[in-house]
Amino acid sequence: METNSEIILVVLSLIAALTPSVTVWLNNRHQLKIKELELKERILMNDILYKRKIVKKYLAYVGLFLDNSADNNISHKYHEYYSLMYSIIPKEYIPVLEDIHHFAVSRDRLNTYSALEELAPVLSNLTALQLQLPL
Repeated sequence: METNSEIILVVLSLIAALTPSVTVWLNNRHQLKIKELELKERILMNDILYKRKIVKKYLAYVGLFLDNSADNNISHKYHEYYSLMYSIIPKEYIPVLEDIHHFAVSRDRLNTYSALEELAPVLSNLTALQLQLPL
């Protein structure tokens, strides 16, 4: 009977000794997962904000370029943001972007705005906040 009590005492002592370590390990693992999720969220937000800036500036400079194509600064900025649009727009919409550029350079307002309307849903999706929660 004494050996059973000694075995139980040893097992309980081992459990008591290991429990804090296991708890710390589990907490650290959980904190690491939380930090990884926060980092992914921050990266996603930075990406969305970057795309929003490009789209916003591009749209602003398309309008300004149509009105003031002779202004070198506006022309330079328009072409800068036009070039940056290639890095964020889906490949299948590049021809629409090129059409917009062609119409803007030739001062064709009606077709420029018509092509921009075609591109608007794509630009909206690019800049929308789409947080995906892990399952």
